[in-house]
Amino acid sequence: FKYYENLKKLYLYHNNLESIEKNSFKYLYNLDALELSYNKIERIKPDSFSDMKDLSFLNLDNNQLFLIEEYYFEELTSLKDLRLRNNKINYI
Repeated sequence: FKYYENLKKLYLYHNNLESIEKNSFKYLYNLDALELSYNKIERIKPDSFSDMKDLSFLNLDNNQLFLIEEYYFEELTSLKDLRLRNNKINYI
């Protein structure tokens, strides 16, 4: 996403994403909405959302997340709407 630093919204729902890797969204400094629902995401690596200071909406509904780690969202200082419905979360 190096050449899309002015992108405001990114829709990646209904894919087969299984994880979110470190710096997956690097250079998306201005992103304010990220839609990742209806994937197969099981884990989120540290620093996956680094430098996403403007992100206010993150949808992870209908994935395979089973654990929410403290570091997942710590850098998302503008986050106002976090959706985690229909996952396999058994520990927060």
